[in-house]
Amino acid sequence: MYVSRVGPALTKNAAEKFHASNCSRRALYRIGMIDLRLKIPAMSDQITIGDMPQIKTASAGHSGRIGLRWAAAGFFLLAGLNHFLIPGFYQQIVPPGFPSPKMLVIISGLAEMAGGLGLLIRPVRRLAGWGLILLLIAMFPANIYMAVYPEGFGILPWFLWLRLPAQGLFAAWVWIVAISDESGREGR
Repeated sequence: MYVSRVGPALTKNAAEKFHASNCSRRALYRIGMIDLRLKIPAMSDQITIGDMPQIKTASAGHSGRIGLRWAAAGFFLLAGLNHFLIPGFYQQIVPPGFPSPKMLVIISGLAEMAGGLGLLIRPVRRLAGWGLILLLIAMFPANIYMAVYPEGFGILPWFLWLRLPAQGLFAAWVWIVAISDESGREGR
């Protein structure tokens, strides 16, 4: 048995008629908005426990990937929102020599929020993933600046150094939920 959300639904009565006429050995039942297709054994077949229909469900890996995707989306949405809630902090971490810290903070905040939302929209998920990875790379100089010059940020220096490899973990997180598929190949 497998679950589908498309196609016409047969009532149990119609499925029994299909079965009785031997025109089809499959039936379709509708439960709410979900169609269940069952392989119906012929009248002469003996049914054993092993022949009982099985429902295909999402694998634990797939469910975990969806959870990770939602978590990443929330993370980047909140991180981007912080650029607007406490812009002074983010302007302060723009390294000297970069033009217009205020504009860079606005652009990076919008980009993080757009990327977070994009992770949840299948047609743009891959593009959002690549965009977030590029954004993490582009923001890396600010993380280095904070680690090298921790005075004035009010954050423990060891934590700022710990953030540097964390950027790589964030990029891997985005790669897993947006760019690669379960088999390790580049996907959807």
